[in-house]
Amino acid sequence: MGLIASFEEAVRRRALRGTNMISVSEGAKRLVLLVLGLAGGRIITERMYGLAFLVNQEVYHWVVFEPEDHETYSEELTKAIDKLEKEGKLIYDWNNDNSSLELEFYLTEKGKQEAEVLLEWLKAKDDDKLKRAMEIIQKHKDDPIPYLRAYIKKHYLEHARKK
Repeated sequence: MGLIASFEEAVRRRALRGTNMISVSEGAKRLVLLVLGLAGGRIITERMYGLAFLVNQEVYHWVVFEPEDHETYSEELTKAIDKLEKEGKLIYDWNNDNSSLELEFYLTEKGKQEAEVLLEWLKAKDDDKLKRAMEIIQKHKDDPIPYLRAYIKKHYLEHARKK
């Protein structure tokens, strides 16, 4: 069984098992793995949510984002991050490299492997969508947070109006 088939089979088996008391959508888990994988395996919280929002709105439409006072937020994404941490695919830790304390996410080896399989699966499924997601991540992964917030507000007025 190839990597793509095994990824699809693993997703199908997880859905059939239904052993999870807290429902975590596979789309949300994919979005977290995709953003982390394309951003080099580590990212701070607000950047994660901002990049995930952009990729979700422009390309995949896997999760729902709710307007918050000062950031783009998705409860689905938060649950997916917690679930991936429990599965040993990512860890998070406080990073105080800058003048502020920020929560930073890292892919583990297990998470990197799953992200690689996901990228291969997405490439086989629709390479153009994956390329668009890659462009978005590369364009915005190093943006200062205030710029990323302003970009989202400017280009996604319907989302910003709800804030």
